[in-house]
Amino acid sequence: MRSLVIMIISLLTVAAPVHAQTYSKGEFEGYLRLIMEWWPGEYDNHEQIVRKSGGGISEHVYEPIFRIHSHYIKLDLPELGENVFYVEESLSNDPANFMRREITFR
Repeated sequence: MRSLVIMIISLLTVAAPVHAQTYSKGEFEGYLRLIMEWWPGEYDNHEQIVRKSGGGISEHVYEPIFRIHSHYIKLDLPELGENVFYVEESLSNDPANFMRREITFR
């Protein structure tokens, strides 16, 4: 019994600082406007260099594991909503090698 009480107290102590972040509707809409302003564009993870040393046992790797090239284009489709995007992602710097193509909206 005593060990159960200690375990519960330990769990409560660890879980106490964890709580959900809540936003007001105004804050949420402000963040959404900012994201919608910044998000459209072309992105590539080529600059993310992966270095794997293995403690000197294995050789360094200087290439990304997966090179992903992304386009996020804001669309004017009010019938779907105010925030509509066309998303296109391709692998290995090959525009014909699509990983994802979709229209996403909120």
